Amino acid sequence: RLWTGLVHIYCALGDYTAPLELLVGECMQVAKRCHNRSTPSPWPEERPLLDCLLVRKLFFFLHRTLEMRCFPVDLKDIAGLPHPSPKGIMNLLKCTLQPESPIFEKLLRISPVGVFNSFATLFTSPS
Repeated sequence: RLWTGLVHIYCALGDYTAPLELLVGECMQVAKRCHNRSTPSPWPEERPLLDCLLVRKLFFFLHRTLEMRCFPVDLKDIAGLPHPSPKGIMNLLKCTLQPESPIFEKLLRISPVGVFNSFATLFTSPS
């Protein structure tokens, strides 16, 4: 719940890159701890990570933002939640994909499936 509140504050300020950087950093710490465990799965390293609520929150945030929807719920549910602007999404993509930034590489280490599902919303979302 505290992570959701922190992300909401950043989003209310129009900053979508800081929450992504914070969540990715924390999820990398979770990933380091999870790689010590072994779990049978089609993606052995990914399964325990996707069971982690913080990792799921990271990809939910990324998915919702790229879909231009509020995080964590829609505006019709709670008044005062800001929609991501096109400029906010552009800044998020720039932060994620610029060569100097390791964010995209870290996202891929956390969950390749989560990354590509989130970026697929850019091409499939009606907004």
